[in-house]
Amino acid sequence: MKPKAILCAALCFLLCLSGCRSDQVPGLAWDASEMVELHLFQGGVPADAHRKTTTDPQEIQRVAKTLKSLGREWESTDIALYAGGIGLYLCFYREDLSREVVHLGSGGEFLSTGEGSYKLTAPLDLDALWDSVDGEAEWVGEDGLPEIGSFPAPEGG
Repeated sequence: MKPKAILCAALCFLLCLSGCRSDQVPGLAWDASEMVELHLFQGGVPADAHRKTTTDPQEIQRVAKTLKSLGREWESTDIALYAGGIGLYLCFYREDLSREVVHLGSGGEFLSTGEGSYKLTAPLDLDALWDSVDGEAEWVGEDGLPEIGSFPAPEGG
């Protein structure tokens, strides 16, 4: 009888752990305190993409906290419709140049990470997020837009 109780307790523990992970959008489980640089990309169309860059730890932490505060305010979706502009790309860099890149679709209703696309039940204000980061916006064009996902440090770097 005792092995069944141990097995039941272990199963309950595993279910609790998996439940904790569902509180966060998949693809946002990285440690924001490791990030040393943030690039934001925005524009009306991809060819008009502009980038802001900050190395201010408080700004990086605040933007990361905004993303991570979504909690359960999302649902998985196979199709993310991005109408009217490119939305906002956020590229968080670690000191070793590994990075985490996420994309908020135009209107702030969709989030894409390396793990998938998600519809947000409470859209984020992309313009407010962009405006909250100090710095000059520089034109980078469509070729300057990052790919979405998690990327390791470059080899030999």
